[in-house]
Amino acid sequence: MPNKAQVKVLAIYCDGDKATCAGPGENLQVMSSGIEEEDILVGFVLCSATFTAGYKAVLHIHSVVEECEIVELLQQIDPKTKKPKKKKVLFVKNGAVVVCHIQVYFLPFHSFGNS
Repeated sequence: MPNKAQVKVLAIYCDGDKATCAGPGENLQVMSSGIEEEDILVGFVLCSATFTAGYKAVLHIHSVVEECEIVELLQQIDPKTKKPKKKKVLFVKNGAVVVCHIQVYFLPFHSFGNS
């Protein structure tokens, strides 16, 4: 959780029925302990904080919102020295600074026609 709360999932419900798994795009209700409902805000994600190559994300740049994929983690930056670490980066955790290759699909402006 973004507020760093440790949460335990007690049950997952899909369309009112208890579920053990769910697919992309399904609306779920999660019964949890360790956090109050008013502490959960829109956009909170309940998952591991590990970030690897192949991670699919949503990139927000000003008013543009686009799906993207982390293709390669190139370097992790040491927070104390502000210099790249020498060790090969396989994954990073929440709060890390990393140089990475992000793949974003887009259409050039001229392909939209004049209106």
